[in-house]
Amino acid sequence: MKTFFYSLINYQEISTAVTKAGLSPQEKKKILKLIDEIILTRMIDGVLEKLPTKHHETFLEQYLKNPDDKKLMEFLKKEIDQIESHLKKVSEKTKQEIFEDIRQSLN
Repeated sequence: MKTFFYSLINYQEISTAVTKAGLSPQEKKKILKLIDEIILTRMIDGVLEKLPTKHHETFLEQYLKNPDDKKLMEFLKKEIDQIESHLKKVSEKTKQEIFEDIRQSLN
């Protein structure tokens, strides 16, 4: 799913790792969908852990209306110092965990 934080994640690197796993096209599609859901969940969690609680409902309502709305990042930048850096760290940590899971499944 395309979201306002999509540009902070290197999906190509993830797709390449999944491709190297030697899965069928159907399995690859299913795995990439699961990975997308994991990343989405982690990124939203990363936002909510930094965003003051009083803004959670507003953020989530706006996100659910339009996940790709660039105004969401503008809002977060006003409310959270260094939010892009934080989300990049969340993304990188999640990506490394996914890569480790892929490596373990291949052994």
